[in-house]
Amino acid sequence: METWATSLPSLTRLELLGPFLVRGTWKLFFESHPQLEAFLITQSPRFDLECMESLVTNCKGLKEVRLKEIEKMEDGFLTYLKKLKGGLSYLDLSDPTTSCSETAVIGLLKVVGPTLTYLNLGKHTLLTDNFLNKGIKLHARTLTSLVLSHLPELTDEGVAQFFSTWTEAAGRKAPNPPLISLDLSRNHELSSASLAAILEHSGSTLQYLNINGWKSTSEEALSDIAKLTKDLRSLDVGWCREMDDFVMKSLMEECRRVEEVKVWGCNRLTARCPRKVSTFLRLIYVGIVC
Repeated sequence: METWATSLPSLTRLELLGPFLVRGTWKLFFESHPQLEAFLITQSPRFDLECMESLVTNCKGLKEVRLKEIEKMEDGFLTYLKKLKGGLSYLDLSDPTTSCSETAVIGLLKVVGPTLTYLNLGKHTLLTDNFLNKGIKLHARTLTSLVLSHLPELTDEGVAQFFSTWTEAAGRKAPNPPLISLDLSRNHELSSASLAAILEHSGSTLQYLNINGWKSTSEEALSDIAKLTKDLRSLDVGWCREMDDFVMKSLMEECRRVEEVKVWGCNRLTARCPRKVSTFLRLIYVGIVC
């Protein structure tokens, strides 16, 4: 990092997986790269609050930030992220060791939410339906990709109500557009009501949908995916227990652009399950007799 601080003067984007041994030299790098627009790191246990302060103090033009699997993540990180108001479009704070508080996350979205197009808050386990209504619903205006996986406090009723009222909640302001990518996987309380509301709000534009683990979702609700997501490219319905050959047949016939369907744990699928004859489609089975 010391070498990069002097040998890469024009660098505007940095993406690193597992920079475990970097500590104090983060600050040196940020000071020498005030033009940085994207800082994307995963698994950096020594990245702490002082590093966060240095990042936003020196790199005021940041548009993309990923702080994924950061051991020292806390509410204080979000306080510094507020300084990026007006320019931040991509934010990934997923898989922290300890979840940030719901109050802190809502406070952050009040400031940076209007410009975000991508948001990932996976495994911030303290987030509830209240976060959807007081955070995303009120303050998101340009989101196209949303990841809220592994949030055990979300309820089927709450998520359904959020998507059903998201557009009208904008009032006189321009509402958030329908989503292109949505990941609500491993939220085991979510079911048919949530899926119906999601498809009503974003079905016309969804290209990527992940509802892995929605075990009680009905066959009828799953069938509506094929009817309402004509532009779908990738679908994960793993462990959706009512997924069967008939639902798959509808997907193959109606979703002409689909390239990948993941069906881990869908034990009602049989050897007669329809498959699209295409070099682009991947139908992924695990633990199913076919």
